[in-house]
Amino acid sequence: PPDFFFKEEDVLRDSVASRGLGDVYKRQVLLHLPLHSESQGFLETWTVLGLPIKQTVLAYSIAALGGVVGKVFFGYLMDRLSANIPVMIMMAMQSIGIFGLTLIDNYLLFTLFCFIFGLGFGGAMVLMSASFLKAFGSQNLGSVRGISALIIVPVQPVGMILVGTAFDFNLYIESFLLMGAITLIGLLIGSRIIIR
Repeated sequence: PPDFFFKEEDVLRDSVASRGLGDVYKRQVLLHLPLHSESQGFLETWTVLGLPIKQTVLAYSIAALGGVVGKVFFGYLMDRLSANIPVMIMMAMQSIGIFGLTLIDNYLLFTLFCFIFGLGFGGAMVLMSASFLKAFGSQNLGSVRGISALIIVPVQPVGMILVGTAFDFNLYIESFLLMGAITLIGLLIGSRIIIR
């Protein structure tokens, strides 16, 4: 096995655990966001410039916009801060976003929390490779990504089944609260990561 694995095994273990927990929920939030916004009562359709805009679709679009901004924002942070700090900020934003869009019944605030969640979601896209690059160097990036996939890939279907089953039983609010709690666990694990 490559020698970096044994020197930095704590970083790899904690990074993979944090990312694995992240994958359990984040795709489920986006997948169920239109259904969730409907269950929250956001069913109106507005007309802007002659085009119909549904509240459910707008909320999803605002989350996606947050994702685009998050990729740039967290890439910038990763270049300037220790790698664990952007990871913790990203997980905190996702958790705040999930709890906010779960508990808020005002549409304007709901979309704000969708955007905050999107920022964290977009950040997650860039942080894993960037964190591994800082921790293990470019010469080991492929090996580390391959090793981490052995853990992350099997965890993703577990999250889909867990959250999907809860949604099937009409446990929408509970499902989102579960996803927020899982995010907090990922945040705690991510806080242990120290990359110099």
